[in-house]
This record gives sequence, structure tokens and C-alpha cells, in this order.
Amino acid sequence: MANICENRLEIVFESIAAETEWKARYLSIEHGKQWLDITLGESDSEDQQSFAKITDEDRGDNNSLILYCDSRWAPPTEFFTYMVESNPAFIAASLEYAEPNMAFIGSVEWDKETKNLSETHRSGIDLTDDDWHILGHEKCDECSKFTCECG
Repeated sequence: MANICENRLEIVFESIAAETEWKARYLSIEHGKQWLDITLGESDSEDQQSFAKITDEDRGDNNSLILYCDSRWAPPTEFFTYMVESNPAFIAASLEYAEPNMAFIGSVEWDKETKNLSETHRSGIDLTDDDWHILGHEKCDECSKFTCECG
């Protein structure tokens, strides 16, 4: 069974038409569920297609589109990089991710002005108390650590 990575993708589009075009390209409904196509490039081969299951959709304060989706094994950071570099109709975009079973958390943000991607990634001893809570972990009652050491 695959480890599931929880993702939060937020995009601010230049126009409603740009959002509609993006949704037509990357979103699909299959078996009654909505999916985000995280395939890299223009491949139509089923062997190279990859999808993340969308668990929720929302709107941000700046009318951004927010998609919550689950991907297998890892966050779709390569897809995110490809997507922002190939879509000039974005004003801003970010991807936040957390993988509870492997205990890592991070984010990737795209800056339109500089066309730079910046990524943060934390795991192991670098995780903060807030990170552990996001990952769904609580401190052990005995040793007061997120990774129980009292046996």
C-alpha cells in the first residue's frame, strides 16, 4: 500500500477564463471522484499518467483556487514546477505538503516577478511542534516526545 502525501495547491489566476482553461486541462472526474492530473509534459501514455485525488476545493481571500489532494508516495513538486513554468496566466501559486507516515512536511512557492521557485522541506529533528501537529501526531504522555522513546 502506498504512503499518502496530503497536498494543498493554491493558484491565483489572471482571469476567470484562465482558471477555466486550467481546470479543463488538469481536472477530471472518474468513478464519481475529482482528480488532478499530475502527469509531466504532454504525454498521453497511460504508463506515464499520474493523478492525485482531490479531497476538497475552496477559495482563498484573494479569490484563489485552493485544491486539497492526496498523491501517492510523494508531493507533486515536479508537476508543480512544470505547471507554473508552462502557464503564464498565474499571478501566484504555492504547494504545501505533509506526509504523516514518513514524517516530512514542506512547501514550494512560485514568485511571478522573479520567476523563482523556493522550497522548504523539514523532516526528523527539524520538525517543529506545529509540524508534528499538522502531521497528526501527539506527544507521548510518558516521555513528552512526538517520537516515543520510552519503549
